[in-house]
Amino acid sequence: MDRSVADWSVADWSVAVAPAPAFTPAPAASASAVLPKS
Repeated sequence: MDRSVADWSVADWSVAVAPAPAFTPAPAASASAVLPKS
């Protein structure tokens, strides 16, 4: 894999974490922390 993590799309992350349910909340928490509050 020659792409950096920063280049990953949401779909890439979904595929990466799908087999590991224990880690699924981490990306979701990170996304909510990064997204601007409305």
